Amino acid sequence: MKDWYKYRPKNFADAMKFVGMVFKGREHSGIDDARNIARLACRLVRDGAPILITTDLSRPAQVVPAK
Repeated sequence: MKDWYKYRPKNFADAMKFVGMVFKGREHSGIDDARNIARLACRLVRDGAPILITTDLSRPAQVVPAK
């Protein structure tokens, strides 16, 4: 959001408000949070923002043993 809209939201609710959306459901409910994140991602794509994978998801993250 920061790069595309030149706005850095304070939190998820602020990001939704900035693009004119209202959170649907109960905050911190896993399914409601996931649906709202998906809605926001769709909005970003419709507005032309690039959505990039920033981590290789094909292999598990390497765990560094504690010393």
